[in-house]
Amino acid sequence: MRCVGVVNMINTMKKLSLLLIVMSCWTFVHSQNQNFAKVKPEDVGLSADSLKKMNNHFHKLVDNGKLAGIQIAIIKNGKLVQFDSYGYSNIDEKQQIDEQSIFRIFSMTKPIVSVALLQLYEKKKFKL
Repeated sequence: MRCVGVVNMINTMKKLSLLLIVMSCWTFVHSQNQNFAKVKPEDVGLSADSLKKMNNHFHKLVDNGKLAGIQIAIIKNGKLVQFDSYGYSNIDEKQQIDEQSIFRIFSMTKPIVSVALLQLYEKKKFKL
């Protein structure tokens, strides 16, 4: 039973770290004032259905109160494939999240490095 809890924790960490990485990348890209051409997912080899499922998943996390808000940007080959903002940037004041929202990410080195190590472990690049 203990292993199942660890696996669930690892999966949750991967999802949250991915979300934070995506948010960090979007913040960097947005700060560069670059305008990306919006394209259909299929034009760059992605599935619109999969992206919709991903959006629904994260929207449910916001609706269930597990996250205050999300912002997802997927850029492939220099083209904007997906951009979605949902939820609140300030939940106390009910301020909606938008493309101008600022994300403060503190002390994320350990979780991001931990996920990277876990991915390397899964690929059998080292033994514990």
